[in-house]
Amino acid sequence: MTQEQQKDSKKRFCLRLAFRGNNHSGFQWQPGKETIQKSIEAALHRILREETRVIPSGRTDAGVGAIEHFVHFDLRTKKAIDRIQKPDFAHRLDQILPSSISARSIKAVKESFHARNKAKSKTYVYQLLISPRKNPIMDELCWRLPHKDLDVARMQKAAESLLGTHDFRSFCASDDTAASKIKTITDIKIKTSKPAAFFALDQERYVSIQVSGSGFLKQMVRNIVGTLVDVGIGKLKASEVKTILKSQDRRKASRTAPAHGLYLKKVRY
Repeated sequence: MTQEQQKDSKKRFCLRLAFRGNNHSGFQWQPGKETIQKSIEAALHRILREETRVIPSGRTDAGVGAIEHFVHFDLRTKKAIDRIQKPDFAHRLDQILPSSISARSIKAVKESFHARNKAKSKTYVYQLLISPRKNPIMDELCWRLPHKDLDVARMQKAAESLLGTHDFRSFCASDDTAASKIKTITDIKIKTSKPAAFFALDQERYVSIQVSGSGFLKQMVRNIVGTLVDVGIGKLKASEVKTILKSQDRRKASRTAPAHGLYLKKVRY
């Protein structure tokens, strides 16, 4: 096949995924480690018999899961393009991916589509489990807090200081490489919910912290959650969150919430 023929046959596809991050070393490919990207690319190659590199809507950290995540990739051979456009392709891919990764759907997209650069906003949700005792099922999916009291109303009030466009360097990882630390948070919702009856143990309740914005820095949501939790247990005053934000000093904010409670919930294009 000539270079011109290869160019003419190139086609871009977008894959919608869900995954549990506990058993993976983050999304991005790393030598010698099991990552989401490595598993997806290996599964695609196994079916399509063409090597391809997937571009994600974002690079989630080790342990972080996703209810909705997107990747795009290009195919250049006619055989691979024909295989991927069969109605049962997403199901076949789902069957050979690890049990912690699910292929939800796939579609052809314009060559101008870019899973990361075209994303207009993202929503993350963080799950807290409030319980004095271990829950053998849910402890791996939530951050369990042993505190009897968690003041959700006070946390919601503190979260209002974070809405809008700000420099969020107080809430990003020290090794974040983004040139600009300015991001926009459009919404933060903190709600108490009852656990599913099947998984419920005595004296338990769940709190979800949902954060939406145009984009996020490394560990930004987890650092926000850690700070809001300290407000909820009375370690910080609600008014102190605004001071922490303005300080632009990561040392002023609280601990980083564990990765296994965080999930990418929605990506909007």
